[in-house]
Amino acid sequence: MTGVWQAWLVARREMRERSRSRAFQASVVFLIVGVAALLILPALLKPSSTRDIGITGPAPAALAATIAQQARAADITARIHPYASLAAGEQAVRQGQVDVLVAGARRLEWNGQPDEQLRSMLAGAIQLATVRERAAAAGISPGSLAAVLAPVPVASVELGSVAGRGPGDEMAVLVMTVVLFFGISVFGQMVLTGVLEEKASRVVEVLLARIPARALLAGKIAGIGLLGLAQIGVTALAALVAVASVPSVDVPAVRARCWPGPCSGSCWATPCTPPCTAPSDRSARGSRTPRPWPGRSWS
Repeated sequence: MTGVWQAWLVARREMRERSRSRAFQASVVFLIVGVAALLILPALLKPSSTRDIGITGPAPAALAATIAQQARAADITARIHPYASLAAGEQAVRQGQVDVLVAGARRLEWNGQPDEQLRSMLAGAIQLATVRERAAAAGISPGSLAAVLAPVPVASVELGSVAGRGPGDEMAVLVMTVVLFFGISVFGQMVLTGVLEEKASRVVEVLLARIPARALLAGKIAGIGLLGLAQIGVTALAALVAVASVPSVDVPAVRARCWPGPCSGSCWATPCTPPCTAPSDRSARGSRTPRPWPGRSWS
């Protein structure tokens, strides 16, 4: 029996015995439930994006439609409630029937602290509806007005602490480092505990009578390591399922970095370096003049 086969027998025994223990099964369930709860609960506890908006007083005719359009752009579900008088609208605000009252397209009335996102959206909608009404009164066509008011696309780039790395890269590295540290600490402790338990029960003496110490230790490390990788893989799968079920969760991603490879033009991560091209003509290789063989001349 070879040493590799002996180590594999020990590794298989470790995986079978450890996976049957209640402590290991409880830790797997705890990790799966904890990771799923950590990813799903914040999205479920996120406040609703539905807002009730009251309108009263003189206002542009297209104000309600403009508010609905701006709300969709801001990922807000807006429900418009028109009121015949200012007193009725203010009473609805005090009773919590609406979140904000647009009074005469000049004032926003709140029941407490204003919502900054909603306030900004309503201010932009009022400005846009007012400009459209004034442009129509001045004889400006809707097409010309849309060309004038077309927004300028502005890109937003997040810079990391190191050039070439974004915050998502740093977060992904931090998560992978924590997972690696957790795996080494926990499963290294399991190897130590397993050796101490077998030494205390004198099982290791029986095993060492048939198996070399090197194969025994290698089998223990391989078995518990494979079991740890399986546990981390199951936990990662549960995290991916949780992320897929909640679209609002952002997963940090790592961009492939290009490290210069050999002269064939390959990179260690991505093929982004140009290949080394050999000179095609003789002049590019050098300006050496060919010489004839001794005793011969060029014809």
